[in-house]
Amino acid sequence: MKVFCILGDERVRYSKSPGLHSKIMKQYGIEAIYVPFPVTSDQLGQVSSGLKALNIAGANVTVPYKEKIIPYLDEVSEAAREIGAVNTIVRSGDRLIGDNTDFGGFMDCLRDLQWAPGKATVLVVGTGGVAKAILHALKKLKVKRILVSGRSLDKVHEVSKRFGAEAYSWDSLCGHTLDHSGDSYDKLEEIAVDLLINATSVSSCAESPTLRDDLQRLRIKRCKHVFDVNYGRSENLWMEWAQKVGATSIDGLSMLANQAQRSFLLWTGLDVEKNEFRRILESFH
Repeated sequence: MKVFCILGDERVRYSKSPGLHSKIMKQYGIEAIYVPFPVTSDQLGQVSSGLKALNIAGANVTVPYKEKIIPYLDEVSEAAREIGAVNTIVRSGDRLIGDNTDFGGFMDCLRDLQWAPGKATVLVVGTGGVAKAILHALKKLKVKRILVSGRSLDKVHEVSKRFGAEAYSWDSLCGHTLDHSGDSYDKLEEIAVDLLINATSVSSCAESPTLRDDLQRLRIKRCKHVFDVNYGRSENLWMEWAQKVGATSIDGLSMLANQAQRSFLLWTGLDVEKNEFRRILESFH
């Protein structure tokens, strides 16, 4: 019996990945289970030795450890190194190899949109591991103009420089009066965006009491598509905003299915149709 897992903080207890992978493995005759492992930040250094000692066959990594896990792995793929984040760990003998299937899973989602990357302006909100994977994908697709925004100006500038994007503070995009240097944001005009991507872990008022107000003030115009990496929220303010401005909306369920299919292929060598993963996820509702 093989054991696979997902590593993260307490939120992994609510992840759909264990149910998804366990069902796919049973369907294809693989004797295995997939379980959630909540890990605290001070335990992260012990994860590598723990996975080896328990003979874990493979793992996914989710927030908030996609970037922090890298120093504790034996090897990192070229894609994961360029992105600076790992969401999949592959066991090879006694070595743990970090990889990233988020960016490929996101690119799969974009293929369903009728858009021309070379002419598009895309705004990514967020600076964490998922945001970096998405920015990497957008760069590979040669998107004409990439904007990145977040609450931490230092992180926004760091990430924008890494991926050749334009940096905007979240406060400026939401029309708040002053930035940290005292400069006025009143002169910032609305920006036309073809695709807005929420790559943060926040989608509801319960997760951020200020998000609804921020979105009401958002200085974005002519937005055609809104993509939220999160899923399963009873209230999703990004989807509400998309409906308000007449944009098509996509939640993170499709990206979860796509990246899961790619992780499963790395672990087992089986190239299962992505729609099978999607159908299983939808059956959980």
